[in-house]
Amino acid sequence: MASLEFSLLAVSILACLMLVSFAGKAFEVAGNVSDAAAQAARSASLARSFESAKEAATDTASTYLLEVCESFSVATTSDDFEPGGFVGVSIDCQVSLAGISLLKIPTKLSFQSSSVEVIDRYRT
Repeated sequence: MASLEFSLLAVSILACLMLVSFAGKAFEVAGNVSDAAAQAARSASLARSFESAKEAATDTASTYLLEVCESFSVATTSDDFEPGGFVGVSIDCQVSLAGISLLKIPTKLSFQSSSVEVIDRYRT
C-alpha cells in the first residue's frame, strides 16, 4: 500500500514541477516580447522617416526575438510622423513549448505586446 501511495505522490509532484516549468517559460517569453516591443518603439522614435522607423522597429525586434519566437510579426503605426508625435509598435510572437509535451496543455502559444513612444523632438 505504501508503494502505491508513493507512486501517486511522485507522479503528482512531477506533474506540478512540469506545470511550474511551463508557466515559467511562458512568463519568460511574455517578458521578452514586451521588452522587444518597448525597444522597437524606442528605435522607431529615433528614425527620420516612417519607412526607416518601420525598418528600425523590425530590426530591433528581430534582435530580441530571433531565438525566442518560431515566427513573429511587427506592425509599426503613426498618425503623424513628426517630432513630438507618436509611433507605436505591436508584436505578435508564435512560440512552441513542446519540450513539456507530457502535460495535456497546448504547446503552441501566441504572445502579443504593444508599445508607444514619443518621436524625438530634438532630432535634426
